Amino acid sequence: MGLRKKNSFPGIFGHLVVYPNGTHVGSLPASEDPSIIVNRRDMDKLQERIESAFRAWDRPGRPRGSQFTRRKLEYIEAILCDNCRFVISAAAGIDSDETTISELTEQQFSFFQGVLHNPRLLVRGVAGSGKTLMAQLSADMFARRGQRVLLLCYNKLLAASLQAQEEELPYDVASFHAFCFKLCRQAGIECQVPPGDAGNFWREDAPNLMNEAIDELGDACKYDAILVDEGQDFMHDWWMPVQLLLHEAGTLCIFHDPDQTLYDAEQAFPADVAQSGLNLDENCRNTKRIASYCGKVIDKSVKSFERSPEGIAPTRLDSCPDAAKRADQVRRRVAKLLDEGFTPSQIAVLSPWGPGNARCAMDHLDSIHSRKLIAPAGGDSVADLGSKLAEWRADGGIWTGTVKSFKGLEAACIVLTDLPEPGPAYFTFRDLYVASSRAQHLLFLIPSDEKAHAALSK
Repeated sequence: MGLRKKNSFPGIFGHLVVYPNGTHVGSLPASEDPSIIVNRRDMDKLQERIESAFRAWDRPGRPRGSQFTRRKLEYIEAILCDNCRFVISAAAGIDSDETTISELTEQQFSFFQGVLHNPRLLVRGVAGSGKTLMAQLSADMFARRGQRVLLLCYNKLLAASLQAQEEELPYDVASFHAFCFKLCRQAGIECQVPPGDAGNFWREDAPNLMNEAIDELGDACKYDAILVDEGQDFMHDWWMPVQLLLHEAGTLCIFHDPDQTLYDAEQAFPADVAQSGLNLDENCRNTKRIASYCGKVIDKSVKSFERSPEGIAPTRLDSCPDAAKRADQVRRRVAKLLDEGFTPSQIAVLSPWGPGNARCAMDHLDSIHSRKLIAPAGGDSVADLGSKLAEWRADGGIWTGTVKSFKGLEAACIVLTDLPEPGPAYFTFRDLYVASSRAQHLLFLIPSDEKAHAALSK
């Protein structure tokens, strides 16, 4: 049955003009039938007026209503309907929340600039208080004043992330150990991780070698300002070379959160810095519900900015002791996020365990929803990590990695899988706090057993 001309339509058709908030004044034109005009007074009997309009459009002597059979109705429905569905996009709401969070962080830095005149400053901030961003903004501000600036951190992936955000930064960025190797190369000092006791090398030998390199290089390696992010993870002996890197009148600003200490570093800062402190006690990264959960994890109250979005409470999925089945949970969850409009660069899947560990679900996945998985490897250089981060941020795949390696970074949606019951051993409540606070807007928790499921219900 073709409907190439409207006159071939097998039923009554016509138009009805509705003025829901008005009415006509005076007489209608002779060409207008009152039965096809509805005004405000007729709105309570709209069905009756629609039916009278159909009768008005039916042609005398050639009734069309009787031609509109059930079979023809189904045909018309097939033309007007298809399988397209319009669903609420969670990603659209996240975009709005992201704009609000960015505004709040900028407001916080405006306040923070007022205290940067202090040449020694220790900044304590809760997770999500904008410490890393303020360290970047501070470094940029000092650099624009013509000063030579160094931004140091602990995590190699965080250093790669900071370097990759701009093609050419006006200041230097490095992890502590990467900078140690750099100075030793410049000074011609051998610096290699020995087989066996690598831990002792990172804790003690590396800073000692860095001291030697600074003595050898002299003023050529000195800075006017040094910003240290993740200061809680710096060992006591590391502060000596950091201070030696400064010109005599240089500025040292340390950002730290004692609740994010994951490597048993001593909480001991240079005396002149520790005497000048500032607290950032409001979260501006996470939604209020995620920030609240993070606080409950460590039995502390975490305040959110008043204008922070309320967001959605963290989702705790069913426990699953089998890593392969947890991989299926991850696959379904991430696929659902992609279907809802999130991009790969907004999603990260994190586990306490790395590749090769029997408890790691990600060993059972090579892609999700036709998207490749991007993961750091133990031997990756900072340049390698920067390339992988750039690929992720360009929506080239889904980021996967360990909780510890992702510390200092963030994503709109975080899926935490393989979670054991937090305890005093490898995965503590502090680890859970750090991991959960990576999620800006959506957080999903996949426990490995019932004990973990119960412990995650904060």
